[in-house]
Amino acid sequence: MSFRANTIALSVALAILPIAAHADATDERTVFVTSEAYNGRLGGMRGADRKCQDAADAAGSIVPPGTYRAWISDGGESPGTRFTRSAVPYVNADGETIVARDYEDLVDGALLSPIRLTELGGEVADNDPSRTAWTGVGTDGLATGRDRHCSGWTKAGGLGEVGDTYRANGQWTLTSAYSCDNLRRLYCFQQ
Repeated sequence: MSFRANTIALSVALAILPIAAHADATDERTVFVTSEAYNGRLGGMRGADRKCQDAADAAGSIVPPGTYRAWISDGGESPGTRFTRSAVPYVNADGETIVARDYEDLVDGALLSPIRLTELGGEVADNDPSRTAWTGVGTDGLATGRDRHCSGWTKAGGLGEVGDTYRANGQWTLTSAYSCDNLRRLYCFQQ
């Protein structure tokens, strides 16, 4: 090969190198809890997904770009029926703290670390009355089978099941139920 051909080949290889290094970011999926709290009238499952996406895309967000969905169930659909089942780790918004090794680890009843970092990088305070997140989801990632989802997340009346952002055991996704007029957060998962 000529000097010119070698130089071109080297330039192409060096140009590809940063792309390959950036591709490592796909070796994980980001999770966060919203910095905002909402009553149970979320606009249904799609409205909850929109709130997660809007939070991820907001100015000041530290999470990587991508599609985000809410960890929530309306009694029919749930993360177990509508999420991409990742084979790579789920990490908190800081990009370092591993929450689960993969989807199967996510739904085995316990997390490696709680999900309490927001899309802005802040930590939900332990004494924050809205430190829980609307879910309606059991530890298996499926609907709990109880009618505690604020009428499909469309009304601020009735009851809605929540998970505790300070728990890594099964209570991270299901700890109790609150009146739907309470303000709670959402867990958001990159797909």
